[in-house]
Amino acid sequence: MLGSLLMAYGTGAVYALRFLYPAKKKVRRELFVASVEAIGPGQSLEYLLPSGAKVAVTRTVKGLVALSNTCPHLGCKVHWEGEKSRFYCPCHEGVFDPSGTPVSGPPKAENLALGRYELTEKDGQVYLVLEES
Repeated sequence: MLGSLLMAYGTGAVYALRFLYPAKKKVRRELFVASVEAIGPGQSLEYLLPSGAKVAVTRTVKGLVALSNTCPHLGCKVHWEGEKSRFYCPCHEGVFDPSGTPVSGPPKAENLALGRYELTEKDGQVYLVLEES
């Protein structure tokens, strides 16, 4: 009987806490990056997020892509090499394909891809989409 009573009070406490502290809903923000024409074929521009993180917004053969320009191996800055259609990390010769997938070097050995961000286009403008709580 005591066990049943404790379970009932415990269940009630859980629901009371959920009521008092509801889960935060995620807010979707669209941050203006540039006009579509400002990013030519094979070109990349650096975008600074409100958090201070840097993102490379790049026009590849398949379209626009937004990737973290920080190498997931040791945190070095990754550079877009348009003539070779790849992202390159000079610290340890890490190479990533245009989608951010590791191709060679330590990132490939550890299967560490570049972080990816969602992009959207509206009326000829490019926006980076962030979900925040």
